[in-house]
Amino acid sequence: MAKSYYAFEKKDCFGDISGLAGSVFSNDDKFLISAGSSSLTHWNIRKQEIVYKNSYNSPITSLALKNFLALGFRNGKIIIYTLDHIVNNSFEGHESSVSALCFSNDSLTLYSGSFDTTIIIWDIVGDCAIRRLQGHRDAVTSLFINESLFSCSRDKMIKEWDNDMCISTLISPGEVWGVCKVDKRIYGACEKFIRVWEDGQELGVLERGDGKRPKSLQFFGDLIAVCSAEKLEIWRLRGQKEVEKKLKRRRKRNRNQDLVLQLQDQYEKIVSYKSFEKINTFAFSHKHLKSKTHEHGVLITLSLSSNSLEVYFLQYNLEKMLKTPCDFTIKTQISHEGHRSAARTLSLSANNDFLLSGSAESVKIWDVASEKCTMHIESAYCLCSAWFPGDKYIAVGCKNGEIQVFDILSCEKVVEKKGHVGSVWACDVIGETLLTGGADYMLKFWFLDLGALKLKCKEKIRLKDEILAVKFSPNRKYVCAALLDSTIQVLYADSKKLLFSLYSHKLPVTAFDISYDSMLLVSGSSDKNIKIWGMDFGDLHKSIIAHEQPITDVVCVPETHFCFTAGRDFVIKYWDLDTREVIQVLKGHTSEIWNLALSTNGDFIISTSNDLTFFIWTQTDTQLFLSEQKELQIEETAKLEDFGIQKSTKESTLLTHASAETLKSGEALIESLEICTQYREHMENGGSALPPPHFGGKDEYAFILKQLQSIPSQYLDSVMYLLPYNYSLELFRFLENYLDQGIETELVAKTVLLLVKVHENALVTSIWANEKWFLALDRVKEKIRMRTQEYRDLIGRNVAAARFIIKEIS
Repeated sequence: MAKSYYAFEKKDCFGDISGLAGSVFSNDDKFLISAGSSSLTHWNIRKQEIVYKNSYNSPITSLALKNFLALGFRNGKIIIYTLDHIVNNSFEGHESSVSALCFSNDSLTLYSGSFDTTIIIWDIVGDCAIRRLQGHRDAVTSLFINESLFSCSRDKMIKEWDNDMCISTLISPGEVWGVCKVDKRIYGACEKFIRVWEDGQELGVLERGDGKRPKSLQFFGDLIAVCSAEKLEIWRLRGQKEVEKKLKRRRKRNRNQDLVLQLQDQYEKIVSYKSFEKINTFAFSHKHLKSKTHEHGVLITLSLSSNSLEVYFLQYNLEKMLKTPCDFTIKTQISHEGHRSAARTLSLSANNDFLLSGSAESVKIWDVASEKCTMHIESAYCLCSAWFPGDKYIAVGCKNGEIQVFDILSCEKVVEKKGHVGSVWACDVIGETLLTGGADYMLKFWFLDLGALKLKCKEKIRLKDEILAVKFSPNRKYVCAALLDSTIQVLYADSKKLLFSLYSHKLPVTAFDISYDSMLLVSGSSDKNIKIWGMDFGDLHKSIIAHEQPITDVVCVPETHFCFTAGRDFVIKYWDLDTREVIQVLKGHTSEIWNLALSTNGDFIISTSNDLTFFIWTQTDTQLFLSEQKELQIEETAKLEDFGIQKSTKESTLLTHASAETLKSGEALIESLEICTQYREHMENGGSALPPPHFGGKDEYAFILKQLQSIPSQYLDSVMYLLPYNYSLELFRFLENYLDQGIETELVAKTVLLLVKVHENALVTSIWANEKWFLALDRVKEKIRMRTQEYRDLIGRNVAAARFIIKEIS
């Protein structure tokens, strides 16, 4: 019997406030909707509190809000929420990150652009894709709706689409990162300029203050704004009177009545704000705000790469000569619930209730249950940490060589001692003893005097190179230290004499751990390998190429011979040390994973990454089998070319997408059609009329209808594309029967149209292309027309009744 394991799944993530997708204001401007690395958070701006939060298995890459909230993800998936946080639609169709989202003016259609160079038009009401637009040759960077759809790309082109066709193309000298159309003018954000076109002709450029790549271009009323990683710049479109006065003054000054106003003269730069942190994106509020000193006011939110959000209040005048110049001041900053830089150390308390995290600027204590920060203390650059028994004090090793001890109850630093010359790379606590290892080659044993609140060095040992990791064995017999020379020194804990030296890694060992029974030692190195050693003789049991990048942490699961490894390849791997196989690969982080913290009973693990997030992975009741995991991995990487289906090169085409869900739905439908065919042949050969158990007590028509209804509407197009020709003919017979009975008219009509589109050539050229077959198609067409007319009449009566009721109420 195959060995089974319990799966780990991502429960939640916390600590990330802002991500690449940025943030937007809610429709009433009272809340900020912020997309973190893998979470969506709604913030109360005034109270700076979280009112709603949700986490995802893939990083959020784009965000759009109108009457619905749309999220685009790195895996190509799109989720649409109602404003009450209810999932309205879930779409899959892009092969790469969703880079741009835009709602139509009536919010019934969503347009999405991706790094795969395509734009997909989604029908929100019909819950399906309408068309795929393939006009660009590089990643789509921005979308904008104004009567028609405008798109820009890194291929230096701006395209205008109407009725699924490209009606005009504008060429820019450089990559275009943002596009807007106001009145008759089209604006494109390029490297150093904002280029302006009208009626297909370039009018000129607005010169930006820096040559950095722009990240966003937006319009609000008479304002146009663009931001790069370092600067936010806002221009005001001058009024007609102001422009005429400026032109009159210039003509008088130059004594030339033929002077024509340049494009730059029609715009006035009112804000040029250089941020101390890198800017991800920005967004305007939806409404003008009242201002006591200026004519207009508007809120602007900046999403910063330092894991914080800032809200600014811009006050400005419609005419510069009136009143005072503009005022741009910060109103709110949201930054408490996260580190400004990546946490380089994690440690769980003995009761698993609290998590310690340390970064370059602070130490934070988190309540694991509520995922809220309960303590924040400024500190030196943290590299390692450990809890003392009783969970009242914590020790932190710093980059400057200090060892700092914090009191959890009073939230104060009680000890600050220069413990090493150079960085303190590692520490461990067992009993009352704190073990530290540093860049000065010294391995030191400390005792914390709680009465005097002093840290006393009991013993120190000099090793032959920098110490990168230290650990007590669970049976307290050994002390192990990983050195910069790629070896692991195993010492007796009592006599401090060398037992043996483990050497086989080609690069320094960055992390290691010892199994609960002190029989196995697992080491991870910068050479991307993990090695399993026997602690009895120091022999090497197995060497495995575990990650694609250097390994950063290793933790063993209590009471088992399982372990977790983390690497700079963004993944965590779950290993069986006895069979030396990967049980599961945990994906979710968008950057290098630095540290892991495992609970004392092994039921959950917390990871931290360079993307400033903390992920909680919990053990579930779902059982894993290694053979099934390998099959799932093959399904996830499936492509249309694997099934002999070539992608269309047309500018506008139907959407086809091969995913695990599509494959499952297609296989289930094919299997059902085969069962029905076998049953009918069985009946024709004089067999029993008793239906097979697969039908579930129904006839074959109800059985196939159930399979059709089980296919998600967004996958129906792809399933029909994957359905072979002979099965399509068999399905056509069932669809005509459903039309006769008036069952699921919308689903049946859509399926018939898809089958005819997909197999049009085969239908015309095959032996079925006779008079009888064409009569059947004509018969189905009339039935569809009749059924849809019935639905139109029903909808018309309902609309008329609703209008009558509204009239009576008013």
